[in-house]
Amino acid sequence: MKTGLLKLLLSLFLLLSVQYTFSQAPPPHISGTVQVSMKDGTIKAEIVISKIPALADYAIWLNTGFTLEHLADANKQVSYAPLREYNPEQYEVFQYVLKDNKSNELVFTDKMTLKYTGAFPVLESSKQVDGWCADWKGNIVFIDNTLRASEQTAWYPIIYDKKNDVLLNKVTYDLEIVTEESASIYLNGSSPVKANRHRFTTETPVPLLLVMGSFDFKAQQKINFINTQLPELAEATLIEWTNNITQFYEQKLDLQYSRSVSYVESRPACSNWGWMFVSYPSIMVVGNEANSLSSYFDQETHQFKRSADIAYIAHELAHYYFGEVFVPNAELKWLFLEGLAEYVSLQALRTLVGEKEYQTLIQKYSEEVKGMTFSPLHEITTADQINQTYRYRYIPLLLTALEKEVGSKKLWLWLKRVINSKDSLSNYNFLKETLLAAGISQNTLTGFEATYIAGANSLEQVLKRVEMK
Repeated sequence: MKTGLLKLLLSLFLLLSVQYTFSQAPPPHISGTVQVSMKDGTIKAEIVISKIPALADYAIWLNTGFTLEHLADANKQVSYAPLREYNPEQYEVFQYVLKDNKSNELVFTDKMTLKYTGAFPVLESSKQVDGWCADWKGNIVFIDNTLRASEQTAWYPIIYDKKNDVLLNKVTYDLEIVTEESASIYLNGSSPVKANRHRFTTETPVPLLLVMGSFDFKAQQKINFINTQLPELAEATLIEWTNNITQFYEQKLDLQYSRSVSYVESRPACSNWGWMFVSYPSIMVVGNEANSLSSYFDQETHQFKRSADIAYIAHELAHYYFGEVFVPNAELKWLFLEGLAEYVSLQALRTLVGEKEYQTLIQKYSEEVKGMTFSPLHEITTADQINQTYRYRYIPLLLTALEKEVGSKKLWLWLKRVINSKDSLSNYNFLKETLLAAGISQNTLTGFEATYIAGANSLEQVLKRVEMK
């Protein structure tokens, strides 16, 4: 996000972006053909989804803008009339459930075919309205002769593991993308192409971000720049900082940053919105000229204008570890996804830019949370109790207080313990267990809980400890 308030508002719409497949579950495979009309705003797909892992209870997610014309068991060629469910908390999608008409039991198949069509508004430019206007990661957007559709939109069928509350949205694929217009096509996990028709394949599971339109692209030092307008010197600056930040994370977390990233730009549906999101390995920058990637850089020096912009990049790059390597879920998923990404991005800023810039952001966060009320972590029962300010502001401050109690070395040991955890529920017990496993004593943890988490004036105690040298 380009500005603090805007970042908080826009993050409200990232409800589905934090759910990923368990790290050890075999990924589904998507194949077939997707036809896109940029002029009409239509998407027509004939898809086969295979290698579906055996699940005790599951549903198929598809964007509410699509009409499902056909769904069949591809093994037996038996067509289904699936039950369709709608959950307002998951407003982008319908959930389709296959049940036996006689026994009412769930029907499982490891391979199915789907045919569906959807039509979406085509915008010539970002809306300029006086009232409320929204854009978010789950929004399928045709604008400025460009299509943007992330995995959160469920523009492709996504298997939802109901029992574990996990979306299997990272897939391998063999997909042919077709359009009547002359276009560039980018499918996450592959290199962009200029073509009306192209077959994309990958054996590495990724969330499917699809970007199409009249734009240019290039690769510099293994980093893709897609639909960006950066001067070469600014590209060089971004490459340098990307490498510096990822090397810092590699050193601190003892885990290599395994893939090069792609920086992708798109225009927002709303004129005053500017923000970022990650569909790893892509970092998507959404904004008009004032909030574009170019706006981060001084036109003369081609360096970052503000240290906060470096922190934004560091936050998105941190999602490789917290979101890709470690897959948060359950009640504290926002803590482990956004809170930890923000905390380590502040540490990157502190080390690579300087203590003064770090303290400026810490003070800013402290001012923003003063007088607020946050549910204690041990009382959290649903993930969305950790709201935007909680996850992006208060969690980093809480961890800063913990760092001052136990030392930064143990904090990094804890972070390494977290990212090496497999198939764990990200709840309060997991938080305590991993802190203890990182060498924090039971007495220290009990005292920290009593003072900074469960105490009647825990917020004031956190801010007081953060301010202490």
